[in-house]
Amino acid sequence: MSIEEDTGTIISSPSSSQISIVTTLPSSPLNSPSGSLVSLPSNSTNHIIQSNQLNQSPTSTNMLALTGIVNLPIPGTKGAPKKFKGKYSEIQKFISHYEKVCTQRSVTDPKEKVENITQYCSRNVREFMEGLPSYSSGEWLKFTQDLLEYFDAERDDKRYCCNDLEAFCLKARKDKTHMRMSRWKDYSREFIHIAGWLVTHKKISANEQALYFWKGIPKSFGAQLESRLLAIDLSHDLETPFEINDIHKLAKSMLQCNRFDHDRLPSDGEDSSTSSDEASESSESEEETTTRKSKDKKKKSKKCKTAIQKKDPVPVNETKVKRTSYKLNQDEEMENLIA
Repeated sequence: MSIEEDTGTIISSPSSSQISIVTTLPSSPLNSPSGSLVSLPSNSTNHIIQSNQLNQSPTSTNMLALTGIVNLPIPGTKGAPKKFKGKYSEIQKFISHYEKVCTQRSVTDPKEKVENITQYCSRNVREFMEGLPSYSSGEWLKFTQDLLEYFDAERDDKRYCCNDLEAFCLKARKDKTHMRMSRWKDYSREFIHIAGWLVTHKKISANEQALYFWKGIPKSFGAQLESRLLAIDLSHDLETPFEINDIHKLAKSMLQCNRFDHDRLPSDGEDSSTSSDEASESSESEEETTTRKSKDKKKKSKKCKTAIQKKDPVPVNETKVKRTSYKLNQDEEMENLIA
């Protein structure tokens, strides 16, 4: 199809989708809006606009620039996987993060994924990966299975066992320090850290978790809790353990820091030292306590060194004493001869 006019020509070719617009300006002078004549050069000016350049949007070019192997994030930059150094607890997170980055950058070729993962690893890990047969063959699934096997990913799945929980409960039960809010929260947090993992991995049941939680509470404080729990729920069957949430709520109400008698005279079974320690230690954080203990240890070691130095005098060199006595004897003999 072609349209010809005095001002220009539009030509479309059936073989291609490109449309070219050719504008030919006449060589004769034209009238300007003010009425004066404007002279144009004799040679004509052609303007050609390609349709495929018009159809390209800046967003499409940006998307193409963000995809591909070349545009994978540089190691150490934002969005790049953390450098893998061979820790068994980080291998699963490392592989999943790398797969997410590959999907975002449209890296789907298995061989390319295998070859480019080594840039996010340490030297020893990289050399190990390059020695695997699955690396040379470029099989991504087999390669990931080899990494999980050789870096002992199953060790992270077997983090705790029932013996660890029992040892923790026995240690907490034998602790005879006065129960306060900070100690109760520490016990609850450490218990959930171990027992929660065992419950999620179906190593123990919910009833067993409640039983271990009750067994880890010291006897004196457990007796106080039991009397109040039974007073709240008289129909509770003692064949089943108390709920952890009920125990935790009651303990918080008993150990709250803003009790009316918190900063007054000590109650029965307590002395003034425990009450003052409770008031001071409740305001301290875990970091402060660790730093304080380390400073105390350093002071004790310095005192021990000074005491040892005072007890043991400086050793005297016997050879020097013999030499000085021998010289004195010679001087006395010479004086006698002269006299």
